[in-house]
Amino acid sequence: MPRLANNRASRFSRWRLRLVAPFVSAMLLAGLTSHAPASDAEAGAEWQTWTTGDHAPDQLIGAIWSSRDQAFVSPSSLLQAVSEARFILLGENHDNAAHHHLQAWIIRNASLSGNLSVVMEQIDASKAETLEAFLAQSDPDPVKLGETLDWANSGWPDWELYLPVAAAAIDRQAGILPGLPARSQTRRIAEEGFASMTADRLSALKLDQPLPEVQSEALRQEIAEAHCDLLPTQALPAMEAVQRFRDAYMAEAMLKAASKGPAILIAGNGHVERNRGVPWYLKQAGAEGVLVITMSETLPDARSARETPVNDQAADYTWYTTHVDRGDPCAALRERFKTE
Repeated sequence: MPRLANNRASRFSRWRLRLVAPFVSAMLLAGLTSHAPASDAEAGAEWQTWTTGDHAPDQLIGAIWSSRDQAFVSPSSLLQAVSEARFILLGENHDNAAHHHLQAWIIRNASLSGNLSVVMEQIDASKAETLEAFLAQSDPDPVKLGETLDWANSGWPDWELYLPVAAAAIDRQAGILPGLPARSQTRRIAEEGFASMTADRLSALKLDQPLPEVQSEALRQEIAEAHCDLLPTQALPAMEAVQRFRDAYMAEAMLKAASKGPAILIAGNGHVERNRGVPWYLKQAGAEGVLVITMSETLPDARSARETPVNDQAADYTWYTTHVDRGDPCAALRERFKTE
């Protein structure tokens, strides 16, 4: 079985511990053929030059695993599945530029009818009016969108990483919508838990329905590992509540967006997991046509695409990419805990 980089280091980017900007390997997308011309924002992207044919490559990097088919499939097969879905959830490691290029490629090339919306985890509700006004311009410039959203002070990786996604959405005249609640709401959940919400609001978000115990325990374990097992045990329930609140909020945003047409979610891989993330809340709401695509980092020497290197319960498709060398992501956190 290939040696994957879905370890403690790669999980850090799910939990928004902003790390260094990545280097995108030229070998990223062997087997990927783009069916639309690149925008100016993407024209220099090295990955677009790899058009060796519409098939899964022999090595794992660039391969797409279909949990439905129990086989590796072509990019065009993936696009066909996207075109048949109503809710398309695209996972990522936040600091991996390759993942955002793949998300942009899907947004550009999928045949989706109706008013397309792109919901982004990285934009919170406090920016809704600013975002709407920006997109209402006759020719919105995706380069300037980051400045408009004050992205540099948002805590997310550089806007340059997300620029391909924004450019693809704007070029398709898709709506771009906030995916997160305002920080003040999240802060209340962290401090008071679900007790800070009314019964009606809890019901609307499906947060009155507990996660299955096995999934709740797995979520807490992932939170602990993502923080290098340095968190006190008593902190985990509050962090689990925050994660669940964000997942439920994103599901609600997707449901609203899908009332007008297909909806695409851009979010961390942890948020799009079928068995406990946004898809779980969509399912509780009775949503149909949900498709989950995660981006999975693998090490450069992983060459086998003939085994099943994925948790089939987490996603419908897994697209394998290069990994980001993050060094020791626990080092900074250890120093932080020493000073607190």
